[in-house]
Amino acid sequence: MRSSAVPIGSGICPHSRFCFRIDLKRVAPDLPGLGVAGETFEETSNLMREAIGFHVEGLHADGEPVPEPTT
Repeated sequence: MRSSAVPIGSGICPHSRFCFRIDLKRVAPDLPGLGVAGETFEETSNLMREAIGFHVEGLHADGEPVPEPTT
């Protein structure tokens, strides 16, 4: 299963009224509605791995099928 990382602006950083903090957002196209955001690529990657695991566990618990990866 593949996920994509894209930069998102998360608002003005607390240190200056002129700078913007840029966070990363990751989504998993094969699992609609699943997405995470973090400050670094490593953080978002770790969060995505955890989120996919929790999401798949939830699907199993609810008796729902786990979608086949398409990407």
